[in-house]
Amino acid sequence: MQVRLLMITDGDRYDQLETLSSDLKRYGFDVLVSELATFGGTAEKLPDTVSDYSAIICHYLEVDKVADVVTGIDVDPYRSFPPILCVGHEDGFQSRYRVADYGGRAFFPEPIDLPELVERIESLVEERVAGLQARVMIVDDDQELAEHYCLVLESVGVKARAVSDPLVLMEELHSFEPELLLMDIELGEYSGVALARMVRFQARWLSLPIIYLSSEDDPERQLKALSGGADEFLVKPVSDDYLIRSVKMRCHRARQLSDLMNRDSLTRLLKHSLIKQEVERERVRCRRGGYQAATVLLDIDHFKRVNDTWGHGQGDVVIRTLANLLRNRLRESDAIGRYGGEEFLVVLPQCDARAACALVQRILESFRELEFAVADTVFKVTFSAGIAQLNDFDDGDQAIEAADRALYAQKRGGRNGVTVYHSGL
Repeated sequence: MQVRLLMITDGDRYDQLETLSSDLKRYGFDVLVSELATFGGTAEKLPDTVSDYSAIICHYLEVDKVADVVTGIDVDPYRSFPPILCVGHEDGFQSRYRVADYGGRAFFPEPIDLPELVERIESLVEERVAGLQARVMIVDDDQELAEHYCLVLESVGVKARAVSDPLVLMEELHSFEPELLLMDIELGEYSGVALARMVRFQARWLSLPIIYLSSEDDPERQLKALSGGADEFLVKPVSDDYLIRSVKMRCHRARQLSDLMNRDSLTRLLKHSLIKQEVERERVRCRRGGYQAATVLLDIDHFKRVNDTWGHGQGDVVIRTLANLLRNRLRESDAIGRYGGEEFLVVLPQCDARAACALVQRILESFRELEFAVADTVFKVTFSAGIAQLNDFDDGDQAIEAADRALYAQKRGGRNGVTVYHSGL
Protein backbone atom coordinates (compact mmCIF):
# COMPACT_ATOMS: atom_id res chain seq x y z
CA MET A 1 0.00 0.00 0.00
CA GLN A 2 1.49 3.34 -1.05
CA VAL A 3 1.35 5.85 1.81
CA ARG A 4 1.40 9.50 0.79
CA LEU A 5 2.39 12.01 3.45
CA LEU A 6 1.96 15.78 3.29
CA MET A 7 4.18 17.87 5.54
CA ILE A 8 2.94 21.44 6.03
CA THR A 9 5.17 24.03 7.67
CA ASP A 10 6.13 27.66 7.71
CA GLY A 11 9.39 28.81 6.16
CA ASP A 12 11.34 28.75 9.44
CA ARG A 13 10.78 25.03 9.98
CA TYR A 14 11.06 23.88 6.38
CA ASP A 15 14.57 22.43 6.75
CA GLN A 16 13.58 20.52 9.89
CA LEU A 17 10.69 18.76 8.17
CA GLU A 18 12.74 18.25 5.02
CA THR A 19 15.21 16.18 7.09
CA LEU A 20 12.35 14.18 8.60
CA SER A 21 10.98 13.72 5.09
CA SER A 22 14.23 12.11 3.96
CA ASP A 23 14.12 9.70 6.90
CA LEU A 24 10.54 8.69 6.14
CA LYS A 25 11.27 8.17 2.44
CA ARG A 26 13.67 5.37 3.42
CA TYR A 27 10.63 3.47 4.63
CA GLY A 28 9.03 3.80 1.21
CA PHE A 29 6.65 6.66 2.01
CA ASP A 30 5.81 9.18 -0.69
CA VAL A 31 6.43 12.51 1.08
CA LEU A 32 5.75 16.09 -0.01
CA VAL A 33 6.94 19.04 2.10
CA SER A 34 4.98 22.23 1.45
CA GLU A 35 4.91 25.65 3.09
CA LEU A 36 1.73 26.78 4.77
CA ALA A 37 1.92 30.03 2.84
CA THR A 38 1.26 28.03 -0.33
CA PHE A 39 -2.31 27.61 0.85
CA GLY A 40 -2.68 31.18 2.03
CA GLY A 41 -4.13 29.82 5.24
CA THR A 42 -7.46 29.26 3.50
CA ALA A 43 -9.25 26.13 2.43
CA GLU A 44 -10.12 27.67 -0.92
CA LYS A 45 -6.46 27.63 -2.01
CA LEU A 46 -5.86 24.07 -0.85
CA PRO A 47 -5.30 21.67 -3.76
CA ASP A 48 -8.10 19.16 -4.32
CA THR A 49 -5.60 16.31 -4.08
CA VAL A 50 -4.73 17.04 -0.44
CA SER A 51 -7.71 15.06 0.80
CA ASP A 52 -6.19 12.04 -0.92
CA TYR A 53 -3.03 12.16 1.20
CA SER A 54 -2.75 9.41 3.81
CA ALA A 55 -1.69 11.68 6.66
CA ILE A 56 -0.46 15.21 7.40
CA ILE A 57 2.55 16.10 9.56
CA CYS A 58 3.17 19.55 11.01
CA HIS A 59 4.83 21.33 13.93
CA TYR A 60 2.60 21.47 16.98
CA LEU A 61 2.73 25.30 17.07
CA GLU A 62 1.11 25.35 13.61
CA VAL A 63 -1.57 22.72 14.26
CA ASP A 64 -4.31 25.37 14.57
CA LYS A 65 -3.64 26.78 11.09
CA VAL A 66 -3.21 23.35 9.52
CA ALA A 67 -6.39 22.04 11.15
CA ASP A 68 -8.39 25.02 9.90
CA VAL A 69 -7.17 24.42 6.37
CA VAL A 70 -7.68 20.65 6.40
CA THR A 71 -11.15 20.64 7.93
CA GLY A 72 -12.20 23.31 5.46
CA ILE A 73 -11.85 20.93 2.55
CA ASP A 74 -15.18 20.34 0.82
CA VAL A 75 -15.22 16.56 0.51
CA ASP A 76 -17.68 13.72 0.91
CA PRO A 77 -19.00 14.07 4.50
CA TYR A 78 -18.55 10.33 5.08
CA ARG A 79 -14.92 10.37 4.10
CA SER A 80 -12.53 11.06 6.95
CA PHE A 81 -9.95 13.83 6.72
CA PRO A 82 -6.29 12.87 6.65
CA PRO A 83 -5.14 12.43 10.26
CA ILE A 84 -2.80 15.14 11.58
CA LEU A 85 0.38 14.16 13.43
CA CYS A 86 2.49 16.79 15.17
CA VAL A 87 6.15 17.07 16.06
CA GLY A 88 7.86 19.60 18.30
CA HIS A 89 10.61 20.38 20.76
CA GLU A 90 8.50 20.84 23.89
CA ASP A 91 7.05 17.72 25.50
CA GLY A 92 4.58 18.73 28.19
CA PHE A 93 0.92 18.84 29.06
CA GLN A 94 0.23 22.14 27.32
CA SER A 95 1.86 21.17 24.02
CA ARG A 96 0.09 17.80 23.96
CA TYR A 97 -3.21 19.39 24.92
CA ARG A 98 -2.84 21.93 22.13
CA VAL A 99 -2.42 19.13 19.60
CA ALA A 100 -5.41 17.22 20.97
CA ASP A 101 -7.58 20.34 21.15
CA TYR A 102 -7.10 21.03 17.44
CA GLY A 103 -7.85 17.47 16.43
CA GLY A 104 -4.33 16.08 16.14
CA ARG A 105 -4.04 12.32 16.41
CA ALA A 106 -0.48 12.02 17.72
CA PHE A 107 2.42 14.08 19.10
CA PHE A 108 6.12 13.21 18.80
CA PRO A 109 8.62 15.29 20.77
CA GLU A 110 12.21 15.70 19.63
CA PRO A 111 14.35 13.72 19.28
CA ILE A 112 11.73 11.86 17.26
CA ASP A 113 11.45 8.11 17.74
CA LEU A 114 11.33 7.31 14.01
CA PRO A 115 10.14 3.66 14.26
CA GLU A 116 7.35 4.74 16.61
CA LEU A 117 6.36 7.56 14.23
CA VAL A 118 6.31 5.14 11.29
CA GLU A 119 4.23 2.67 13.27
CA ARG A 120 1.70 5.34 14.23
CA ILE A 121 1.44 6.57 10.64
CA GLU A 122 0.78 3.03 9.46
CA SER A 123 -1.80 2.49 12.17
CA LEU A 124 -3.72 5.67 11.37
CA VAL A 125 -3.58 5.02 7.63
CA GLU A 126 -4.89 1.48 8.08
CA GLU A 127 -7.65 2.81 10.31
CA ARG A 128 -8.66 5.40 7.72
CA VAL A 129 -8.59 2.97 4.80
CA ALA A 130 -10.45 0.31 6.75
CA GLY A 131 -13.24 2.80 7.41
CA LEU A 132 -14.05 2.64 3.69
CA GLN A 133 -13.85 -1.16 3.50
CA ALA A 134 -16.23 -2.41 6.19
CA ARG A 135 -18.35 -5.53 5.57
CA VAL A 136 -21.89 -5.59 6.93
CA MET A 137 -24.57 -8.27 6.70
CA ILE A 138 -28.22 -7.24 7.03
CA VAL A 139 -30.76 -9.92 8.03
CA ASP A 140 -34.33 -8.76 7.52
CA ASP A 141 -37.38 -10.54 6.08
CA ASP A 142 -38.40 -7.24 4.48
CA GLN A 143 -36.25 -7.83 1.41
CA GLU A 144 -36.94 -4.42 -0.12
CA LEU A 145 -35.87 -2.61 3.06
CA ALA A 146 -32.76 -4.78 3.44
CA GLU A 147 -31.75 -4.04 -0.15
CA HIS A 148 -32.27 -0.33 0.49
CA TYR A 149 -29.94 -0.46 3.49
CA CYS A 150 -27.37 -2.26 1.36
CA LEU A 151 -27.51 0.40 -1.35
CA VAL A 152 -27.13 3.16 1.25
CA LEU A 153 -24.03 1.54 2.76
CA GLU A 154 -22.51 0.62 -0.59
CA SER A 155 -22.86 4.25 -1.71
CA VAL A 156 -20.14 5.16 0.83
CA GLY A 157 -17.88 2.19 0.11
CA VAL A 158 -19.16 -0.29 2.69
CA LYS A 159 -19.57 -3.83 1.39
CA ALA A 160 -23.05 -5.02 2.34
CA ARG A 161 -25.04 -8.20 1.84
CA ALA A 162 -28.78 -8.72 2.47
CA VAL A 163 -30.15 -12.02 3.79
CA SER A 164 -33.91 -12.49 3.93
CA ASP A 165 -34.03 -16.24 4.60
CA PRO A 166 -32.78 -17.23 8.09
CA LEU A 167 -32.18 -20.79 6.88
CA VAL A 168 -29.13 -19.67 4.90
CA LEU A 169 -27.78 -17.31 7.59
CA MET A 170 -24.90 -19.53 8.76
CA GLU A 171 -23.86 -20.36 5.22
CA GLU A 172 -23.85 -16.66 4.29
CA LEU A 173 -21.84 -15.77 7.41
CA HIS A 174 -19.05 -18.16 6.42
CA SER A 175 -19.13 -16.98 2.83
CA PHE A 176 -19.17 -13.21 3.49
CA GLU A 177 -17.32 -13.01 6.85
CA PRO A 178 -18.94 -9.74 7.96
CA GLU A 179 -17.50 -7.38 10.55
CA LEU A 180 -20.97 -6.43 11.71
CA LEU A 181 -24.36 -8.18 11.68
CA LEU A 182 -27.53 -6.06 11.57
CA MET A 183 -30.58 -8.21 12.27
CA ASP A 184 -34.29 -7.64 12.70
CA ILE A 185 -35.73 -9.06 15.90
CA GLU A 186 -38.75 -10.57 14.14
CA LEU A 187 -38.11 -12.65 11.02
CA GLY A 188 -41.41 -14.29 10.16
CA GLU A 189 -41.62 -17.54 12.13
CA TYR A 190 -38.08 -17.09 13.41
CA SER A 191 -36.79 -14.98 16.29
CA GLY A 192 -33.78 -12.74 15.82
CA VAL A 193 -32.93 -13.31 19.49
CA ALA A 194 -32.75 -17.08 18.98
CA LEU A 195 -30.73 -16.62 15.78
CA ALA A 196 -28.25 -14.36 17.60
CA ARG A 197 -27.86 -17.03 20.27
CA MET A 198 -27.39 -19.68 17.58
CA VAL A 199 -24.69 -17.64 15.83
CA ARG A 200 -22.79 -17.54 19.14
CA PHE A 201 -22.73 -21.37 19.22
CA GLN A 202 -19.65 -21.18 17.01
CA ALA A 203 -16.52 -19.77 18.64
CA ARG A 204 -15.64 -18.08 15.36
CA TRP A 205 -18.53 -15.65 15.79
CA LEU A 206 -18.26 -14.94 19.53
CA SER A 207 -16.68 -11.54 18.87
CA LEU A 208 -18.91 -10.60 15.90
CA PRO A 209 -20.93 -7.48 16.82
CA ILE A 210 -24.65 -8.19 16.44
CA ILE A 211 -26.98 -5.22 16.42
CA TYR A 212 -30.74 -5.54 16.36
CA LEU A 213 -32.40 -3.35 13.77
CA SER A 214 -35.97 -3.31 15.01
CA SER A 215 -39.01 -1.14 15.66
CA GLU A 216 -39.08 -2.40 19.26
CA ASP A 217 -38.75 0.70 21.47
CA ASP A 218 -39.60 -0.70 24.90
CA PRO A 219 -36.38 -0.56 27.01
CA GLU A 220 -37.27 -3.63 29.07
CA ARG A 221 -37.98 -5.78 26.01
CA GLN A 222 -34.81 -4.46 24.37
CA LEU A 223 -32.74 -5.44 27.42
CA LYS A 224 -34.28 -8.91 27.47
CA ALA A 225 -33.54 -9.33 23.76
CA LEU A 226 -29.95 -8.19 24.21
CA SER A 227 -29.39 -10.91 26.81
CA GLY A 228 -29.71 -13.41 23.98
CA GLY A 229 -26.30 -12.56 22.56
CA ALA A 230 -26.60 -9.25 20.70
CA ASP A 231 -24.78 -6.03 21.58
CA GLU A 232 -27.05 -3.10 20.82
CA PHE A 233 -30.35 -1.84 19.37
CA LEU A 234 -30.96 0.50 16.47
CA VAL A 235 -34.62 1.47 16.51
CA LYS A 236 -36.46 1.72 13.19
CA PRO A 237 -37.03 3.90 11.34
CA VAL A 238 -33.35 4.69 10.85
CA SER A 239 -32.28 7.56 8.62
CA ASP A 240 -29.70 6.85 5.93
CA ASP A 241 -27.22 9.26 7.52
CA TYR A 242 -27.61 7.71 10.99
CA LEU A 243 -27.23 4.20 9.56
CA ILE A 244 -23.99 5.10 7.77
CA ARG A 245 -22.42 6.80 10.77
CA SER A 246 -23.51 4.08 13.19
CA VAL A 247 -22.20 1.28 11.02
CA LYS A 248 -18.83 2.91 10.39
CA MET A 249 -18.33 3.70 14.07
CA ARG A 250 -19.21 0.19 15.19
CA CYS A 251 -17.12 -1.48 12.49
CA HIS A 252 -14.15 0.64 13.52
CA ARG A 253 -14.53 -0.39 17.15
CA ALA A 254 -14.97 -4.04 16.21
CA ARG A 255 -11.81 -3.91 14.12
CA GLN A 256 -9.86 -2.40 17.01
CA LEU A 257 -10.94 -5.24 19.30
CA SER A 258 -10.17 -7.82 16.63
CA ASP A 259 -6.68 -6.41 16.20
CA LEU A 260 -6.07 -6.69 19.93
CA MET A 261 -6.90 -10.39 19.77
CA ASN A 262 -5.32 -11.31 16.46
CA ARG A 263 -2.23 -9.13 16.17
CA ASP A 264 1.14 -9.19 17.85
CA SER A 265 1.38 -6.34 20.36
CA LEU A 266 4.89 -5.25 19.36
CA THR A 267 4.58 -5.26 15.56
CA ARG A 268 0.78 -5.20 14.94
CA LEU A 269 1.33 -8.06 12.50
CA LEU A 270 -0.69 -11.27 12.51
CA LYS A 271 0.14 -13.69 15.29
CA HIS A 272 1.92 -16.99 14.67
CA SER A 273 -1.17 -19.21 14.40
CA LEU A 274 -3.04 -16.80 12.12
CA ILE A 275 -0.23 -16.26 9.62
CA LYS A 276 0.16 -20.05 9.38
CA GLN A 277 -3.54 -20.26 8.55
CA GLU A 278 -3.05 -17.64 5.84
CA VAL A 279 -0.33 -19.77 4.25
CA GLU A 280 -2.68 -22.73 3.98
CA ARG A 281 -5.61 -20.62 2.79
CA GLU A 282 -3.55 -19.07 0.01
CA ARG A 283 -2.12 -22.45 -0.95
CA VAL A 284 -5.67 -23.74 -1.46
CA ARG A 285 -6.73 -20.60 -3.34
CA CYS A 286 -3.80 -20.58 -5.74
CA ARG A 287 -4.20 -24.29 -6.45
CA ARG A 288 -7.90 -23.80 -7.17
CA GLY A 289 -7.39 -20.59 -9.15
CA GLY A 290 -4.41 -21.84 -11.13
CA TYR A 291 -2.09 -18.94 -10.30
CA GLN A 292 1.32 -18.69 -8.63
CA ALA A 293 1.85 -17.70 -4.99
CA ALA A 294 4.84 -17.66 -2.68
CA THR A 295 5.61 -17.69 1.03
CA VAL A 296 8.65 -15.99 2.55
CA LEU A 297 10.35 -16.59 5.89
CA LEU A 298 12.63 -13.76 7.07
CA ASP A 299 15.01 -13.73 10.02
CA ILE A 300 17.01 -10.75 11.31
CA ASP A 301 20.73 -11.51 11.13
CA HIS A 302 22.78 -11.65 14.35
CA PHE A 303 19.79 -10.49 16.39
CA LYS A 304 21.20 -11.88 19.64
CA ARG A 305 24.21 -9.62 19.11
CA VAL A 306 21.87 -6.63 18.80
CA ASN A 307 20.18 -7.48 22.10
CA ASP A 308 23.44 -8.24 23.88
CA THR A 309 25.18 -5.07 22.61
CA TRP A 310 22.42 -2.48 22.60
CA GLY A 311 19.79 -3.97 24.89
CA HIS A 312 16.41 -5.64 24.37
CA GLY A 313 14.68 -2.28 24.03
CA GLN A 314 16.77 -1.48 20.97
CA GLY A 315 16.14 -5.00 19.71
CA ASP A 316 12.41 -4.25 19.84
CA VAL A 317 13.04 -1.09 17.79
CA VAL A 318 14.76 -3.17 15.10
CA ILE A 319 11.87 -5.67 15.02
CA ARG A 320 9.27 -2.90 14.78
CA THR A 321 11.25 -1.16 12.06
CA LEU A 322 11.34 -4.25 9.85
CA ALA A 323 7.64 -4.86 10.50
CA ASN A 324 6.82 -1.30 9.42
CA LEU A 325 8.99 -1.60 6.33
CA LEU A 326 7.31 -4.85 5.28
CA ARG A 327 3.84 -3.44 5.85
CA ASN A 328 4.59 -0.36 3.80
CA ARG A 329 6.37 -2.12 0.91
CA LEU A 330 3.93 -4.99 0.44
CA ARG A 331 0.46 -4.98 -1.07
CA GLU A 332 -2.82 -4.91 0.84
CA SER A 333 -3.51 -8.40 -0.50
CA ASP A 334 -0.30 -9.76 1.04
CA ALA A 335 -0.38 -11.25 4.54
CA ILE A 336 2.40 -10.53 7.04
CA GLY A 337 2.89 -12.16 10.43
CA ARG A 338 5.37 -12.35 13.25
CA TYR A 339 6.38 -16.01 13.15
CA GLY A 340 8.80 -15.98 16.07
CA GLY A 341 10.96 -13.59 18.09
CA GLU A 342 12.81 -12.03 15.15
CA GLU A 343 11.23 -14.11 12.37
CA PHE A 344 8.54 -12.94 9.97
CA LEU A 345 6.33 -14.98 7.65
CA VAL A 346 4.86 -13.41 4.50
CA VAL A 347 2.28 -14.70 2.01
CA LEU A 348 2.42 -13.27 -1.53
CA PRO A 349 -0.60 -14.10 -3.75
CA GLN A 350 -0.27 -13.76 -7.54
CA CYS A 351 3.52 -13.81 -7.20
CA ASP A 352 5.94 -16.49 -8.39
CA ALA A 353 9.20 -17.33 -6.64
CA ARG A 354 11.35 -15.24 -8.99
CA ALA A 355 9.24 -12.11 -8.52
CA ALA A 356 9.11 -12.74 -4.77
CA CYS A 357 12.89 -12.99 -4.66
CA ALA A 358 13.31 -9.66 -6.47
CA LEU A 359 10.77 -7.99 -4.19
CA VAL A 360 12.35 -9.25 -0.95
CA GLN A 361 15.80 -8.29 -2.24
CA ARG A 362 14.62 -4.70 -2.75
CA ILE A 363 13.18 -4.62 0.77
CA LEU A 364 16.48 -5.99 2.12
CA GLU A 365 18.41 -3.25 0.32
CA SER A 366 16.23 -0.60 1.97
CA PHE A 367 16.44 -2.24 5.39
CA ARG A 368 20.21 -2.45 5.48
CA GLU A 369 20.45 1.26 4.66
CA LEU A 370 18.51 2.23 7.79
CA GLU A 371 20.55 3.52 10.71
CA PHE A 372 19.75 2.76 14.34
CA ALA A 373 21.11 5.28 16.82
CA VAL A 374 22.04 4.61 20.45
CA ALA A 375 23.50 7.69 22.15
CA ASP A 376 26.33 8.75 19.81
CA THR A 377 26.66 5.35 18.14
CA VAL A 378 24.98 4.23 14.92
CA PHE A 379 24.58 0.63 13.75
CA LYS A 380 22.92 -1.15 10.85
CA VAL A 381 21.17 -4.53 10.54
CA THR A 382 20.43 -7.02 7.74
CA PHE A 383 18.13 -10.00 7.35
CA SER A 384 18.12 -13.36 5.58
CA ALA A 385 15.12 -14.79 3.73
CA GLY A 386 13.94 -18.08 2.29
CA ILE A 387 11.20 -18.41 -0.34
CA ALA A 388 8.99 -21.34 -1.30
CA GLN A 389 6.47 -21.65 -4.13
CA LEU A 390 3.12 -22.47 -2.50
CA ASN A 391 1.78 -24.36 -5.51
CA ASP A 392 4.48 -27.02 -5.13
CA PHE A 393 3.27 -28.35 -1.77
CA ASP A 394 0.38 -30.42 -0.46
CA ASP A 395 -0.12 -28.40 2.72
CA GLY A 396 0.93 -25.10 4.21
CA ASP A 397 3.27 -26.61 6.81
CA GLN A 398 5.33 -28.22 4.05
CA ALA A 399 5.68 -24.86 2.29
CA ILE A 400 6.78 -23.16 5.52
CA GLU A 401 9.31 -25.93 6.16
CA ALA A 402 10.70 -25.48 2.63
CA ALA A 403 11.00 -21.71 3.13
CA ASP A 404 12.76 -22.42 6.42
CA ARG A 405 15.26 -24.72 4.70
CA ALA A 406 15.95 -22.04 2.10
CA LEU A 407 16.38 -19.48 4.87
CA TYR A 408 19.00 -21.53 6.66
CA ALA A 409 20.78 -22.27 3.41
CA GLN A 410 21.10 -18.49 3.02
CA LYS A 411 22.37 -18.16 6.58
CA ARG A 412 24.98 -20.85 5.97
CA GLY A 413 25.96 -19.01 2.80
CA GLY A 414 26.72 -15.75 4.57
CA ARG A 415 23.35 -14.21 5.56
CA ASN A 416 22.22 -10.81 4.23
CA GLY A 417 20.45 -12.25 1.19
CA VAL A 418 17.56 -14.25 -0.26
CA THR A 419 17.40 -17.93 -1.29
CA VAL A 420 14.61 -19.70 -3.18
CA TYR A 421 13.86 -23.28 -2.19
CA HIS A 422 14.73 -26.12 -4.55
CA SER A 423 14.79 -29.89 -4.12
CA GLY A 424 18.52 -29.96 -3.47
CA LEU A 425 18.29 -28.06 -0.17
